[in-house]
Amino acid sequence: MNWSASLTATIRTALSACSHSCRKPAYILGNHNMHVVVVGAGIVGVCTALELIREGHKVTVVDAASNAASQASYANAGLLSPGHCFSWAEPGTVQGVLSAFILGKDRPRIGRPRNAALVGWLRLFAKQSSVGNWKRNSRHALQLARLSREIHFSTDDIPLSSYGGSRNGLLYLYKAGEAPAEAELDLLREAGEPFEVLRGNALRALDPSLNGANADSFHGGTYCPLDACGDARLYALEAARIAGERSAQFRWETRVGEILMQEGRVVGISTESGVLPCDACVVATGYASKELLRPLKYKLQIHPVSGYSLTYHGIQGARPVHGGVSISDKIAWAPFGEGRMRFTGFADIGHPDKTLSSHRFASLEAFARKLCPAVEGMEVEQWVGQRPMTPDGLPYLGAGTHQGLFLNCGHGAMGWTMASASARLTAQVMAGRTPSMDLTPFRHDRRFL
Repeated sequence: MNWSASLTATIRTALSACSHSCRKPAYILGNHNMHVVVVGAGIVGVCTALELIREGHKVTVVDAASNAASQASYANAGLLSPGHCFSWAEPGTVQGVLSAFILGKDRPRIGRPRNAALVGWLRLFAKQSSVGNWKRNSRHALQLARLSREIHFSTDDIPLSSYGGSRNGLLYLYKAGEAPAEAELDLLREAGEPFEVLRGNALRALDPSLNGANADSFHGGTYCPLDACGDARLYALEAARIAGERSAQFRWETRVGEILMQEGRVVGISTESGVLPCDACVVATGYASKELLRPLKYKLQIHPVSGYSLTYHGIQGARPVHGGVSISDKIAWAPFGEGRMRFTGFADIGHPDKTLSSHRFASLEAFARKLCPAVEGMEVEQWVGQRPMTPDGLPYLGAGTHQGLFLNCGHGAMGWTMASASARLTAQVMAGRTPSMDLTPFRHDRRFL
């Protein structure tokens, strides 16, 4: 942050001076007429704003970007995938990361650990990769993701066509010698999530695109018929438009300095243009949430994990019918409307350099041409984004320790998949209602043991 100490002092003085003339903060459980500031206009923040508008609150969304979904939500995988929302901290992951780091394999990588925070995060991630922790974390993630899908498709505000969406299921594919993990299938069965294990001709009958060059690559997979895909950015833009029509205010290109407190409760936020008073604040700004909440003594374990995507435009030939994931390649794809197709992959802990980014994009392009030859020669957009990952793969959801402060951040690669439920649960807690699911596993002060 490049603001001077004198500016911060001026803001504090101004807030103190107006405290007697400004109305008393109205945060009371069950109050449906509050002014709520949502910090962050990614897919999670915008969905939260729209949900709070439905509850009857006055909402102001503040973001440093010039429009909605300009950061981690801009060109993500586009998969609404409860059927594959398992925690990344699984047995064997740590060994795989270290192997890639040492041998240079095309697998998740880490930058040189340059600070204690990263080393500490990696240590906590390793602790979460036991069988028991993985099952527990994946079970919680699956519950949240399934609730989110239900909420997402139960509202009629935003039609599928407006964000290139499709609801024909997703494929999670395996190559020769691989098979779906029984532990994952057990969790799906336990949750009542429908799936079908397909092999050979049955797989290619479901998606004829797998009859091409990839016919010998994928030998089987798990088909989750309720999963879906769509462009998260287009959805966020439409949600922001609707929220604006329903009285939400958006302050673009506005950086938040700090969340202001009086007597342990939220009274406003400081920005470059001055103080914005509010009754409650929802922190939904991804990785940046960590630094924003640090002065208030919140110790969030969020670290950026880079992902890469190629979005092709104007595809004329055949393309995959379903979105999906190649499990061993760690590459996902999603067909959107009007000849668009996106390929997304990899997980590099920290910020990548240009050499690594070039290598990742080359790998994505090679995969894309093999799966969908029609992308050859098409206009393509490259993108690198930072997923806000926690060690256990679960977001921070619910009330903070300060009155009127709520957390909705750290969704990792599942922001699009979990956004609708995260928004609904935040609104329920703010209203003093019993949330639709237990939020204990998502507490900001949970310990990663």
